[in-house]
Amino acid sequence: MSATATLHFAARYLAGAHERWQCSVATNFTLVDRSAGLPDRWVLCDVEPLRSQRKTLTLYSRRLGVFEAVVLDPETACAFALWEAETHAPRAGRFALGLIGRQAHSAFAPISAADSGARVDGD
Repeated sequence: MSATATLHFAARYLAGAHERWQCSVATNFTLVDRSAGLPDRWVLCDVEPLRSQRKTLTLYSRRLGVFEAVVLDPETACAFALWEAETHAPRAGRFALGLIGRQAHSAFAPISAADSGARVDGD
């Protein structure tokens, strides 16, 4: 969110002269940046130690496509990871669960029982 601040100044001599001087100064600045206005995001990813090679948990539907599973707090992320590890469920509601790499053009891969060792990662 950006803002503009404008200050108007008026000055005159105290000695009684009727001269008056006026000036305005304006500046634009960032009041709150986008990331500061958003809550922290948490994603589930596999245990690959190299961040560039990690795969994140994604949801897929034919209508909406693929998107990262994002939660707003670590407790919810841990609960979801525990549920997935215990049930090995291939779906969550109407969405297929899968993994996608962080590299560009990484393809959606349906989640398997071997992938259920996901861990929580703050983004």
